[in-house]
Amino acid sequence: VILSRFAAVLPIVLALLVAILLAIFLGARYIGEGVDMVRFGDGMVFTAAFLLAVGGGSMLLSAAMSNGRNAAFASIGVLLAMFLVENIGSMVTSIDWARRLSLFHYAKVADFISDPSSPITWPNLGVLLAVAVVLLGLAVIAYQRRDINVT
Repeated sequence: VILSRFAAVLPIVLALLVAILLAIFLGARYIGEGVDMVRFGDGMVFTAAFLLAVGGGSMLLSAAMSNGRNAAFASIGVLLAMFLVENIGSMVTSIDWARRLSLFHYAKVADFISDPSSPITWPNLGVLLAVAVVLLGLAVIAYQRRDINVT
């Protein structure tokens, strides 16, 4: 059940990223601006990995909680907390360790798109994909261990 729900998200993520790339390409052509579409494509790969990691975490929370609404709010809360930790942590060095727990720390797409001379950190992509796989695996295990009441 968990894997089929997660698989249902994949075409949506793909369609979203293709639409974003198409909008960037058409917008750049319309205003006559040159855009490195390969670099933007790399950015979309990172975005896809980020979305899959977030989806894996949401699936885990959903499998662990009995109420879907509470799981959705918990997912949003965790995502907001990771966003705040990453942004506050960039200014406060004493919580630098906590930034490594945030998915936003590894999905720095704007950094390498806005500055073509900056290198793309491919290991961060691996971290995002590994987190997605681990969280999805934990979601499957949590779902299998649940005691589901049928009325």
